[in-house]
Amino acid sequence: MTANPSSSRADIGFLGVGPEKTGTTWVHKVLTRHPEMWLPPRKELRYFWEDYFYPNEGPFARFTKDNWHHQLHREYARQRVTAAVQNPRDTLRHRKRALWDMRNLLTRHDDDWYFAQFRNQPDQSPGEISPQYFFLPREQVEKVRRLCPNAKIIITLREPSAWIWSFVRMLVKKGELSLVGSDVDEWLDERIAISSFTQAAKNWLELFPQGQAKIFFYEDLTADPAAFYVDLCDFIGTNPRDNVFGLLEKRSNIGRPMEQPERLKKRMEEAWRDDVRELRQLLGRLPDAWLEKAALT
Repeated sequence: MTANPSSSRADIGFLGVGPEKTGTTWVHKVLTRHPEMWLPPRKELRYFWEDYFYPNEGPFARFTKDNWHHQLHREYARQRVTAAVQNPRDTLRHRKRALWDMRNLLTRHDDDWYFAQFRNQPDQSPGEISPQYFFLPREQVEKVRRLCPNAKIIITLREPSAWIWSFVRMLVKKGELSLVGSDVDEWLDERIAISSFTQAAKNWLELFPQGQAKIFFYEDLTADPAAFYVDLCDFIGTNPRDNVFGLLEKRSNIGRPMEQPERLKKRMEEAWRDDVRELRQLLGRLPDAWLEKAALT
């Protein structure tokens, strides 16, 4: 990692900005194991998303408000407190981690806070994986560009109808969504309106120089994890490491199967058809599964 001489801020080496359910947890795991990479202890800093939707938010709001974003902060706090109580010796031995947690949870999040989350080690490239970044509006992607001008942008994408169905399954299992009635249709209307893969991809690809942002497909990951890992390392600018290959076949966050109603299947496939057509024109190549679902073969 190198430092910015004008501000002493970390020079962020890479950002994983692909949306949820596209292999982001897998990418986080394999990069965390790489000795030349350094990622914060907590996956998904979400700073640039927070900065847009909850600017200058203090710790009080994180522990009192009740949307999913604040709930995740509280859940992380519970996990870390529980770990400290159950293993106090480990907490004492790893005081830097405890201090990192305190800064993460109990201080105001601003640009300086963000850069302070990264370890300053000359032999490691710092970065993070935050799926919420992909659909940020263009003006916020411009801020990412200003603050992280040298970062390699890792964009993982998944065939849209399979991607959105994975969200539905998760919410149904949590009891937050029902497949009966208009509940799921209203939720889909909201997601479809804000989830153009093409527009989001354009924002990242146009604002970062050629070769600095790259699309990776979830379908390629599931077909050949080793080749995907080698391609990922090559893009970041490092060599694959043998200690990671044992992890490559291990999938993350696998949900239980759920029968998909035919009407929802058709609606999801139709909802992104035009967007997939535009994305193919933008990228020049899409996996076969995308083209088949969008009836573009």
